[in-house]
Amino acid sequence: MDETMIQDELIEAPGPSGMPPLAQLLPMLSSMSAQLSPAETTEGLRQSHPGLAAVEISEVDIDLNVPARYYSTPNSTGRPLLVWVHGGAFVGGDLDMPEANWVGLALAGRGFNVLSIDYRKAVDGIAYPAPLEDVLTGWRWAQANAARLGVGSVHLGGASAGASLVASATLKLRDHGAATPESVVLAYPTLHRVLPKWNANEIEKIRDAAGMAYFSASWLKEMGENYLGDGGGDNGRYAFPAEAQLSELPPQLILLADLDSLRSSGEDYARLVTTAGGTADTWFAENALHGFLSGPLGMGAEAGIAAIADWLESHA
Repeated sequence: MDETMIQDELIEAPGPSGMPPLAQLLPMLSSMSAQLSPAETTEGLRQSHPGLAAVEISEVDIDLNVPARYYSTPNSTGRPLLVWVHGGAFVGGDLDMPEANWVGLALAGRGFNVLSIDYRKAVDGIAYPAPLEDVLTGWRWAQANAARLGVGSVHLGGASAGASLVASATLKLRDHGAATPESVVLAYPTLHRVLPKWNANEIEKIRDAAGMAYFSASWLKEMGENYLGDGGGDNGRYAFPAEAQLSELPPQLILLADLDSLRSSGEDYARLVTTAGGTADTWFAENALHGFLSGPLGMGAEAGIAAIADWLESHA
């Protein structure tokens, strides 16, 4: 039998549970912060991580469509700033979810400045390029206010769908001759319209282990189509970063999760950037699921924060 057919059947085969259709998932994704456990709130995180006590948090007025939160410490003056974008399949998430709030707290606790930004979601008629434009708005604000904030180098990063928006924003900044980030951090990114091919044995292992965190190729396609909408005014030119010309980009760190069916997107993107002459370092979280930065106590979370911190330090 054709190997591609076998692989496609495996990646589409339902696991023990698997992700429900996107439409069924919308209510859950749109209320992520309402589902936080006490340990995942700011107070709970400070209690379990005493080193976060010195982190100062302030709400930032950037734009009506771009709620933002700034994390710093009294000792972070002159230190790198990471503009950070959470994930949520382009349809959910907010600044209170751990992938936004805990990442900001944890990196600030390690001496960095973090601007965590939100964006419009692809629901109720909103689609590309609105979320991308919101990320660009947040990035431009950070650039314009870097001196006032007293930060050093300015970097851009995100997770999952947020990583896709970050990669797209970097491409658009490059193409328009605007200031690009000192470096880019992409955590378990979704960068392709069509999921790159998998080794059949490996995808079967992931499907069996990931459970509710298992994403099929058709689920990714549905997510992408919902985000893309009618393609906006540029026919979706920046919607799927892996389809772009990838030369002359800032150095990239790509965090990959072992048990993530979307991992082939990040792996392939790293290959494409490197082939185009750029730098794309990968970091691998053993036994971790997609979204591991959303589980502060889960596999890969603390190590992932440490990997991002090391990267920022080495690219300061």
